[in-house]
Amino acid sequence: MNLERAELTVTRNYIRNVTGEWVLGEPKTRAGFRSIPLADDMVVLLQAHHKEEERWFGARADESPVFTRSSGERLDPSNLAWLFHRLVREAGLPRIRFHGLRHTAASLPIRQGVPPKVVSDRLGHADVAFTLSVYTYLYEISAGQLPFHSASCCRRSPQRPSPQVSETDWWLNCSS
Repeated sequence: MNLERAELTVTRNYIRNVTGEWVLGEPKTRAGFRSIPLADDMVVLLQAHHKEEERWFGARADESPVFTRSSGERLDPSNLAWLFHRLVREAGLPRIRFHGLRHTAASLPIRQGVPPKVVSDRLGHADVAFTLSVYTYLYEISAGQLPFHSASCCRRSPQRPSPQVSETDWWLNCSS
């Protein structure tokens, strides 16, 4: 993680080996190796967390886990899931699987009109077709939501959609 560049680079991840032990390995596909930009507020939170870790454990190597147990060792994913479920319950939120956070991280940009290829790359999917097959329900719109107006084919479009505007909203604006 490079907080100065506001970027998280994925080159390794923890996977279970045949004995069920967590070991550090490489992503499953080439697409799994990726860089993910971090939002400014996330960088501030991670900088504060990093300072707290250094206060407890001293200077950390670049390979050190970002989030650790009180001993400084990496968190076990099952413990993280347990903590997540406890916090969700205490907050009075509906039960959601921990992996559901990944679906939310994909669904929100899709709903904001981010192109499928960008979402696919962020998730580390090897093929955008896989992303589309998993999240296809988010791309489906009814025929009534996208009316065809012959005039819209003949006139010049106002501008290309920005990432903040969904294609559906853009088309609806163009066709009115």
